[in-house]
Amino acid sequence: IIDCPKLVTDLGVAYDGKLNFSTHIAKIAAKAHRRASLIQRCFVSRNTHSLLTAFNVYVRPQLEYCSVVWSPHLKKDIELIEKVQRRFTKRLPGMKNLTYELRLAKLKLDSLELRRIRADLIWTYKLIFGQLHIDSKAFCRLIGYQANESVLPACCLSVCLSVVCLSVKACIPAKRR
Repeated sequence: IIDCPKLVTDLGVAYDGKLNFSTHIAKIAAKAHRRASLIQRCFVSRNTHSLLTAFNVYVRPQLEYCSVVWSPHLKKDIELIEKVQRRFTKRLPGMKNLTYELRLAKLKLDSLELRRIRADLIWTYKLIFGQLHIDSKAFCRLIGYQANESVLPACCLSVCLSVVCLSVKACIPAKRR
């Protein structure tokens, strides 16, 4: 009998046998918090633009890498990721007493949740319209309301998701070498 691993890491994304990404999200949030704190401590300048640039270069990619794969659906995971940016922006000069939404507006930033949704939509568009090197028929199919027309406007299309895997354990790849 082959034992199923409790946690699998593939291309830097950790998940368990039930495709739960909470462990991965906790790890990247902790790492992002450490990086954000390091930026706050190491920069002598309190220039908001410089601090934000450092955050966008060193912290945000950590929180957005492969987010299309692990995008959280649990409220606790969404809040854990958003807390990194929330805490960083609060520690910027002149931002302490503002709400998170006002800080984002003043700094011209989007929430991390909005950025993940945008990434999901872009990936879905590319999948549906054949811009990825993936057989989109394995994931979804388009259903038109006017079947007799060869080209349908986007408003007349629906996406029907196909069942890709019936057994999650069969979908988990072997550990890469």
